Amino acid sequence: MKPFRFTSETGLVRWTGYKAQDLNSFLDGLEKVGGSSIYYHFYQSLYRKHFLAVDFMHDFARWVLISLNLPPLAERLAQIDPTDYHSIRKARERMIHYVRDFIGEGGQWFRIPATAAFYFLQQDSFVIRTGHEAGDLQGFHDCLKQVGESSVYYHLVEARIRLGGADNDFSAWLEHELKEKALADRIRALNIHRRPIGVTRELVVAAVRRRLEDGGA
Repeated sequence: MKPFRFTSETGLVRWTGYKAQDLNSFLDGLEKVGGSSIYYHFYQSLYRKHFLAVDFMHDFARWVLISLNLPPLAERLAQIDPTDYHSIRKARERMIHYVRDFIGEGGQWFRIPATAAFYFLQQDSFVIRTGHEAGDLQGFHDCLKQVGESSVYYHLVEARIRLGGADNDFSAWLEHELKEKALADRIRALNIHRRPIGVTRELVVAAVRRRLEDGGA
């Protein structure tokens, strides 16, 4: 059996060279920036919201709402749920589709200048080990309570993108290494994008604790 090694992620944020000052330049940026920038503003923006305990609107929708004052388009973009898009390419295509359609509807909307420019950023990431390792369910439970929230996010939320939507790291290990499919499914069923990561961690810890009380290994 392979032990579960808790890791985390850190990185340096830098500007891509693209910025938007209206809807047309925003569309241009969406089409031309690298996938790492889409990832940063669409997926990793939720990471920041998880820790700041504010609403879970991704960066693109928030900018369109606040700086362009276009609630109809912001609502469309906000409805693009990261849990439904495990491919950066598909998420990008959906956003581009909504913006193009909005511009194509005519009117003066797309000519509105932004109150603040949108700078397309990206993060150069580095994966680091936390030093925590679990070989059984009790150890997994204990480590979950000790590791930083960034590690919980990395394994539970970011893994879905990193692995192409296949699974989260916790459920994959529990099912394949400990044969705890029911517990793995309970964790998979959690709505991980709509609550602070600290609350999600407590729900995972509670699920593992209940399994231990029921006689889990």
